[in-house]
Amino acid sequence: MLTLAIGLGMLLPFAAIALGSQTAEAEQNTRIQAGSTVFIQPTDGLETLLKTAMLRSKVALVIVSDRREAAFEITGYATVLLGETGSEEHMNVAVKNTQTGELAFSYFQDIQNSKRGRQSGAESFAKQLKARMQHSTTN
Repeated sequence: MLTLAIGLGMLLPFAAIALGSQTAEAEQNTRIQAGSTVFIQPTDGLETLLKTAMLRSKVALVIVSDRREAAFEITGYATVLLGETGSEEHMNVAVKNTQTGELAFSYFQDIQNSKRGRQSGAESFAKQLKARMQHSTTN
């Protein structure tokens, strides 16, 4: 029994080193740095709203038209449900590393009775993405 405890005690530092290197690698794959290239997947016009919002918010990414040139890809959808009491909108957008497929950033919005619908969702996404990029460069 004592041998087992000593054996585990000797393995723990090595496990921590291995876990630390995996964490650093994952963080590098999910960090979106200024100047990175990004492809916005066409989806029912949402790509136009996202691109416009990112340009207006001055998100420091280079938008490319060919996915093969992109370090990151933006995918998502927006749905608007019209009911008797008003509209309900859901937007879900993800930014993934094109090399590893790892999720770098995600955004979800659920709005009741929105006047500008998908446009306001795209603008909010751009602001949140910009804030995330600025936060990750200071840490």
